[in-house]
Amino acid sequence: MNRLMLILLMSLVSSVTHSQERNDNKADYTSTRHQIYFGWMIGRMVNRPCDGVTGLSFAHGPDADQDDGMSLRYRYNLTKRFGIGGDFDWIPIHGQSAYPEPDKDSYYYGNEGTPSHRTWHTLRCSAVPSYRFNYRRWEFAFDAGVGLTFFIPARNGNYLREHLTNGTEERVKITWDNRCHFSITPGATCTFNLSQNVGVYFSYRYSFVFGSMTGQYYREDYFGNMIQKYSTNVKFSKNYATGLGIRISFGNTK
Repeated sequence: MNRLMLILLMSLVSSVTHSQERNDNKADYTSTRHQIYFGWMIGRMVNRPCDGVTGLSFAHGPDADQDDGMSLRYRYNLTKRFGIGGDFDWIPIHGQSAYPEPDKDSYYYGNEGTPSHRTWHTLRCSAVPSYRFNYRRWEFAFDAGVGLTFFIPARNGNYLREHLTNGTEERVKITWDNRCHFSITPGATCTFNLSQNVGVYFSYRYSFVFGSMTGQYYREDYFGNMIQKYSTNVKFSKNYATGLGIRISFGNTK
């Protein structure tokens, strides 16, 4: 009887000890004050129907191809559950020609060479409140950033076009206005903690971009006389991106 009681007591102590160890580990992973996320992102940009002349547009159809980009995020945890921080994302977008496609009777040269496709740099800066919870080594966080999204052409729109049949030249210039837009970006992040201070994460973000951008197209002859001028309006809608990276944590919320 005494032997049975001893075995039961040892089992109870072992269970309490293991439970306490799990709680300690869980507390370790939720106690970090500062969190820095750095990783790669890839996604898709969607814009609403465009007004204006066909050919002078932001992307092929409603979607634009996005290249690999980078993401830098910081979180300051006020408690073990709630925090605030900021996001900085950069993702290139490959859109359609920002002017009519080259005709067969023309040769293009100058700052851009042959104008077929245009690359845009998408920069997004947001202030982000967040909520997180943990299960052992796993951490799940939800946030909703409010900030600004910038669209910046990778190259300027100045080039020369020479007509082969008559030897005349034209100066073509493209400018874009209203490149900064208000955006709301909700997202979720899943992190696996390799240690108390280092983890790997997977994130998904869906950004709503409000506003539009106006493009101006100018054609002049070699002497500066205006040949053609028109504009178009690109209306933004949303973009979404997934990311992978490393998270570094330090400090303590206690």
